Amino acid sequence: MPVIDNSRERIDFAKEDALRRFFSNLPADLPELEELQVAPHNQLNDPLVDEKTAANTLACSVALMRKWRRLGGGPRVVRISRLVRYQQSDLVAFIQAKKERVV
Repeated sequence: MPVIDNSRERIDFAKEDALRRFFSNLPADLPELEELQVAPHNQLNDPLVDEKTAANTLACSVALMRKWRRLGGGPRVVRISRLVRYQQSDLVAFIQAKKERVV
């Protein structure tokens, strides 16, 4: 008598069931692809600088840049794997935001 192996059917059913559960848990108000925000073209061309260059631009130490990154309050950071980079436009925006108006 031949042995019927239905393990493949069980695996397919398990995958289908897992996908059904995954998609049923997604929120109903997901944005359409057209609504997703894409970075403006000029931000993609904005050069990235390393910690040392960013610290020199802000006239502070690398240690202070790391403290700001850990505690918050510093310029926005771009992380690429383990690399930490700053966009020059974010450094300029950070400087502009810190300017005080003297009356």
